[in-house]
Amino acid sequence: YNGVHWHCWRSYSKFLKFREQFPNNNGSHKFPGKSSVYDILSGRETTLEFIEKRRKRLDAIMRETIGEKKEFEAAVLAGKDPKTGRSPAGLFLGQPKDLDLSQANVAPPRDYLVQTGTKAMRELLAHLSKIQSDPVQEPWKLLSEAKKNNIKCYTFEDGDLLHICVRGETDSNAPDLLEFLIDAEIRGEWDELHESQTTLDEMYFDKHPEEASLLDDEGYEIVAGSVQHSTVNSPAPMIVAKRDSVTVALVAKRKSDGALLLCLTSIEDKRAPPEGANKYIRAKVLCAGTLIEPIPGRPGHCRLFTASLIDPAAYVPHSLIKMIAPTRALEIANFGKMAKDRAAKKPPRLGNLLHHKQL
Repeated sequence: YNGVHWHCWRSYSKFLKFREQFPNNNGSHKFPGKSSVYDILSGRETTLEFIEKRRKRLDAIMRETIGEKKEFEAAVLAGKDPKTGRSPAGLFLGQPKDLDLSQANVAPPRDYLVQTGTKAMRELLAHLSKIQSDPVQEPWKLLSEAKKNNIKCYTFEDGDLLHICVRGETDSNAPDLLEFLIDAEIRGEWDELHESQTTLDEMYFDKHPEEASLLDDEGYEIVAGSVQHSTVNSPAPMIVAKRDSVTVALVAKRKSDGALLLCLTSIEDKRAPPEGANKYIRAKVLCAGTLIEPIPGRPGHCRLFTASLIDPAAYVPHSLIKMIAPTRALEIANFGKMAKDRAAKKPPRLGNLLHHKQL
């Protein structure tokens, strides 16, 4: 940027290591001491006013460090580390020819992740409401149905894209069922197309009430989230290539009855492999996820509503999707038992965040 190499660190120890590596050919570079930097790095507020003050302070330190002749601008990353609660921040120094530093794999701002995920949740709820009604509403059309677990599969033809929705019932409570669905370690046991999933980041909202309440008007509280890179096998390797995706996933809880909503949507994240790596085609998840709601009068039983609105980024025959979708929908019939088995063997990942408290 204007001849200055941008480099970010998140702790003072990493800053010290960077300072040791920084070329000091003419002895003119003087770095600020710990006290003048640590107060900036350890700030806990994320208001726009505080961030602007922090940016100006960083800018002043940089001017003291490398002088007025260099053109630069201090930058601050908004958002907090989910584990420490601290706001990521850093100074950016150095010249490309002087420093052999690769482009930093900086996490996207938390605000971008939350806002993108929340927008997708609203879109997902709008689509799911159409298959919850009886009869189902346009543009969704019935593709197949099975008496077992009242499973129905729907399609929505959106130009060149074909989207899928499924509804059904299971004999499991909502928290155990969601824990089962988000457990990537066992997904391959029931999803033959699943290949891998790498978690790039996690988010929690117990200390972020303003973010947790972004779906208040829909009656939901956002409780957790993650960023993940996923790869899937091809259902027909001769004609369809493998896909990968980079998504933010948010989990929300309905305040009235404890129903749980999981939603995924595509994002940009430099920490993920670049597009086209290992010959995967990067699919765009417009919005996808599952709503799990308790069935009144039937304790331990839930209804599932799932939707997959995805742009595969290259042609996939609609006939292939319509052939595979009904078979995959039937997996719902096994979810109850598998969720109970998982709950008996593994601790919950999200703990008490998913459990409903009567209002």
